Amino acid sequence: MEKEKYYNIVNDRKMQIKHLYTQRLCHKFSALDPIKIEKRKKLIKTIVNSIGENFTIEQPFHCDYGYFITIGKKLLCQL
Repeated sequence: MEKEKYYNIVNDRKMQIKHLYTQRLCHKFSALDPIKIEKRKKLIKTIVNSIGENFTIEQPFHCDYGYFITIGKKLLCQL
């Protein structure tokens, strides 16, 4: 996938697989017990491109691919 290029994933099997993989990870993250903070942090680090320290991302979390997401330090995200 190239930056700033529109993709129609209907005709791109590779992108469909990447999208479904990320959706599965997001679902797994969102289904975790909120008390499992370290598991949640470890899983979100596999979803996004890069993330700083001292962050909290509340559930549920959704994204399409994740690898274009860069998060700085000291973030609180409640979507």
